[in-house]
Amino acid sequence: MSTSGDIVKRILGLVLATVLAFSIAPISSGAAPKPAPAPKTGAVCKPVGKIQVVGTKKYTCVKTGKKSLWNKPVTIQKPTPSPTPTPTPVAKPTLDSLDAKAVYDFSRASVAESLVKNGTSALNVKYLVGANVSEGAVDSVKLNLQKAIDLWGPAFSPTDRVTIIWYVQPDLEWAATTYRSESGNPVEWSSINASCTLNFCGNATATTGRNGAYVFEQGMMLDRNGWNKSTAGHEFTHLAQIKLSSLNIYSMPLWLLEGSAQFYGEATGYFPADISKSIRKGMHRQFASDASSLVSINFQSKNLKEVMSSASASSTVQLMKLIEVGARGSSSTALAYLLGSYASEVLVSVYGHDKFSELYKSFESSSDWEANFQKTYGLSTTSFYEKLTPYFTQMKDEL
Repeated sequence: MSTSGDIVKRILGLVLATVLAFSIAPISSGAAPKPAPAPKTGAVCKPVGKIQVVGTKKYTCVKTGKKSLWNKPVTIQKPTPSPTPTPTPVAKPTLDSLDAKAVYDFSRASVAESLVKNGTSALNVKYLVGANVSEGAVDSVKLNLQKAIDLWGPAFSPTDRVTIIWYVQPDLEWAATTYRSESGNPVEWSSINASCTLNFCGNATATTGRNGAYVFEQGMMLDRNGWNKSTAGHEFTHLAQIKLSSLNIYSMPLWLLEGSAQFYGEATGYFPADISKSIRKGMHRQFASDASSLVSINFQSKNLKEVMSSASASSTVQLMKLIEVGARGSSSTALAYLLGSYASEVLVSVYGHDKFSELYKSFESSSDWEANFQKTYGLSTTSFYEKLTPYFTQMKDEL
């Protein structure tokens, strides 16, 4: 994975390589060499079988009696080079033209551009790592997390305190004590509990402490499918939501709160390593499965893929309304993670990362999220949901 610093270094490296290539290129002097003269038919040649082509004439050295002589030339047709195909550029998506590839490419490009623009964040992050966490896991997750830190760095001030607690099951007692000490919060607010086992320990939470610190804790048993490569970026995005909204994150609809964190977790954790999108698709299929009960109840026993395949704007609106406000169970949260990540990558692909950051910031002064959305993007949430329909129809193929 590359941080914004790596991206800049690569760009500078390419520039330097180009400069060097020009600077060391040999400078020729004098006239260009003349082409070899055409062989004369009947002239002695060697060895037998030698071929010489001059223009469109091919001469062959052949055995004639006891001598080797150039034969009469044969006219040849030089092959016409096939033109190099010009790749068709992918047009930037609009809300009225949401091509799946364009949405994916432009949303990730916007994140990458912001990383280059922001540079390395000066935010002081304190890492507290359990004794049993592997060094390889720390190195791997730090690479992805640093991109999220750099992406959201401008939202924070140099005096903000950020603490990250990483642990595995044998570290639970230490992790609980550390969490209470660093945040001032009860450990029950975290995922440092019996759900962290020797077989799986990958849950995480992000919050502000009673002492004003920004804290997130994460189990560091990495999933073999790579799904939780998005976890660190997801949780740090929650810290950015808290900071930008001045603690008003629970005024956000569930799809925005969790779905956008999932999008940014994927954009910093999966991309660009997951070229085949196999990690993304595996995770998204799991979300769809976990959301099945909520979807089945509200859509006459249909599954999510069937609902999305219908290309019905009213169904899209209904799906998104299910993950705005109300009870937050595992099924609704899974649906919010999935459809909210789709909605978020559409907005970022069309309007860019900075505009999405403005949406978070709008909650600082207003808890009316529909008004905030209208003010930021210039259309109602219902209109936006309807325009998502063609994209959801394409995304059914991931599920």
